[in-house]
Amino acid sequence: MSLTMEERSFIYNQFLASDKPSPIFRALFERRKQTHPHFSIAQMCRSCGIPSRGYLSEFLNGKRRLNSRYWKSFIKCFGLTGRLATAAQLLFEMEETDDDNERRVLREKLESLRRSFKKVEESFPSRLHGMVFAAEVYCAFGLYGNNPSKEQLKGYFGRSRALDVEYALACLIGIEVIGLDPETQRYHIRENVIRFTDSEDNGLTMSNFHQYAVQDAERAFKKWFASQDAYFETIMISVKKSRLPEFIEKVKDHSILAAQDVESTEADMLIRFNVQIYPLH
Repeated sequence: MSLTMEERSFIYNQFLASDKPSPIFRALFERRKQTHPHFSIAQMCRSCGIPSRGYLSEFLNGKRRLNSRYWKSFIKCFGLTGRLATAAQLLFEMEETDDDNERRVLREKLESLRRSFKKVEESFPSRLHGMVFAAEVYCAFGLYGNNPSKEQLKGYFGRSRALDVEYALACLIGIEVIGLDPETQRYHIRENVIRFTDSEDNGLTMSNFHQYAVQDAERAFKKWFASQDAYFETIMISVKKSRLPEFIEKVKDHSILAAQDVESTEADMLIRFNVQIYPLH
């Protein structure tokens, strides 16, 4: 079962709003009933192998926990896959554990996922029009423990781009995704994730950023194709159109989780990670 964009957006908001699985799945259950009148507690019990409707009803109303042997089938019952399924599993595990250290580790993983669910409504402002370089400067913070000085950034990008670095930092401060400590003169990150959305503003939109990335990949291909530090792949396959949204969501989830797993504040290089899936005709 593939989720629509509207359904996925609704589910993201539920996971951002609560630390408990019961209210989240209660909201998902009520919404599913609106669009699928025959969807019921009895149907979920049959699908998940839960012997008692009263037991499941008490879970949905926050009166008891769901036994761990039902977690996977229950999550699958709502069509949750990838990041959403992982987030649901983490919530169940957080509720179950009595170990503070384990709960802290689980929460860190959950917060990482939640950052990928958030949607920042503003695009970069018009003064950043076409300046995707600002995004590169932002990402380079990870090379210096997310606490670089201006001189370190200028040294990394080269003196020929010193003015570009100055301008990018000023713009990033202007939209409040980074800050500057007046005493140490070092920059720090205020927003962990920058999302681009198209708007009436003529700023740097998602479209601008993607177009630049594709153009840059063509340049990079010639330089890095034979290097062990790069990977280029293109595959043509025949598929059923009805399964394409499910496939794209699976790739999207895997890509985001893989990128979050390898991202580091102790980095020593920047990479560009592109994924391209599109019909040939």
